Amino acid sequence: MRTGLMSVAVLAGAVSAGAALAGDDMSGLYKRPNGNLVMVASCGKGYCVTSQTVPYKGRKVGEFSPAGDGVFKGTLTDLKSGKEYRGKASFDGKTLTVAGCVLGGIICKSESWYRQ
Repeated sequence: MRTGLMSVAVLAGAVSAGAALAGDDMSGLYKRPNGNLVMVASCGKGYCVTSQTVPYKGRKVGEFSPAGDGVFKGTLTDLKSGKEYRGKASFDGKTLTVAGCVLGGIICKSESWYRQ
């Protein structure tokens, strides 16, 4: 389970157009701790996260919508297993912190991504 959560957190993503305040737009390219890149872009009322690194390049790995107070909630997909998990994210200007959760959000594994 820990490996699955790590994969989810590693492949996850973030949040919404229209709801984000000026200067709080988290769209952009991010580097994960493992060196893989993900693109965060506006989609619908939130943000979608897409892998930019082979072998999953172009695959959507997360989608989030604003939940208030700078927090975003949504889903993350572990691309290796295809399993979808609850997810959450927060953004502080250059760092996007995402977490994949199980058991109704009781257990979460987080990871920080850095804007490139």
